[in-house]
Amino acid sequence: MFISEFRIFLWTLEGLMKAWLYLRRGMPAGLSLPQIRTASQLSEKDLDGTVRVIDSIVRMMLPRTRHGCFYRTLSRTIVLRKLGVPVAVNIGLRNLDGTLTVKGHCWLSLNGMPFQEPPDTTAMYPFFLGKLENGLLCWVQKGNDRSNRIRRIPAQDTASFVRRWSKRREHAVSNGDCFTADG
Repeated sequence: MFISEFRIFLWTLEGLMKAWLYLRRGMPAGLSLPQIRTASQLSEKDLDGTVRVIDSIVRMMLPRTRHGCFYRTLSRTIVLRKLGVPVAVNIGLRNLDGTLTVKGHCWLSLNGMPFQEPPDTTAMYPFFLGKLENGLLCWVQKGNDRSNRIRRIPAQDTASFVRRWSKRREHAVSNGDCFTADG
């Protein structure tokens, strides 16, 4: 048991480092996610225990961060995929109303359902834009009455949307404007 807990710890640290590097560089399209090597032999109880260990490590290493959901999601993804659990990473964006303030949330899904998240997570991001080459699933919130920008984004152009979003984020950060990510 000690070896597997140590592996979980190391894989969680790998996820935290990858998340940190991504946030420094940007571009979710360039995010590399590990492949699922073998089918999972974990029971539901072991799976829940593993997620609790991962979350504890993330909270211990990053007690106060603006991007907690991203660190948690990427760390969970790396560990669970290495254990053979076929989780998918989801990123949802909202408040795209023409300002530079973009809010978002990251979560995992397992068999098409939010994994270890409130069931209404997908209700906040009802529009599925598509799946990137790296397996990342992109979602957005419906535009408000003042802006219908989101409806103009074709689903087949998801990678282009993500590139535009990343440039917008870089512009906002370089100008000192607000960029937030809920966690």
